[in-house]
Amino acid sequence: MSHPEFHDVVKARIFLKAFEDKKELFNLLYEDMEQEGLKIHIGKENRFKDMQDCTVITSNYKLNDKVIGAIAAIGPTRMEYGKVMSVIKYLSETIGKVLGNLG
Repeated sequence: MSHPEFHDVVKARIFLKAFEDKKELFNLLYEDMEQEGLKIHIGKENRFKDMQDCTVITSNYKLNDKVIGAIAAIGPTRMEYGKVMSVIKYLSETIGKVLGNLG
């Protein structure tokens, strides 16, 4: 919230309101689950209107080669893409490994 994009109170409210609409967030994650690897939606590429001032980076995770979920990072369009992409990739792989070890 400290980035300049969110200094505008109206934009900040829209961004926070987007998290209340869990159906739209679920739909975005569900659509991205079907594709391998990282998916990046920058600004206007987000079909979710309330996220068009943001970037959403998603990745699915698997258990026994079957996709069972997805994770996402949501932030300003000026985020550190390399860093965030590395973290999301690492987390999705780690979640799959941990779940595999539990079962």
